[in-house]
Amino acid sequence: MSWTEGDYLAAIARMSIPQPGQSIIATPDEPESVLQAKVRQVALAAGWLYYHTHDSRKSDTGFPDTVLCRPGELVFLELKAARKKPSQAQAVWLSLLATVPGVEASWQRPADWPALALRLTRPAGESRGGVPSTEQD
Repeated sequence: MSWTEGDYLAAIARMSIPQPGQSIIATPDEPESVLQAKVRQVALAAGWLYYHTHDSRKSDTGFPDTVLCRPGELVFLELKAARKKPSQAQAVWLSLLATVPGVEASWQRPADWPALALRLTRPAGESRGGVPSTEQD
């Protein structure tokens, strides 16, 4: 299926985009669910298609829980609470996805929110800088 720009814009317009009201400033100790809600709110408002696996217990292990897409851009994110790290299977998926040309893949914590929010709000098609990745500690 090939979408025109008009098809894409019409699909985005039909999506339920949360109204501003919740803070988009992250605190270092907020739960993963709060970070996920912020990513969803900002991504939809910035024109991304958004997918999140709500219950991965019946899925194959390791696949990133969030996928964002807009024309020419595909981003896979694994969101984690402040002191959590990706599982080994998640790290393998993220590493492999990051090798695909044009695909961005990383894991993020609440402390990464400022850079992640800037990436998500960058105009579509603007030069790629990638999603900043949390440093391994």
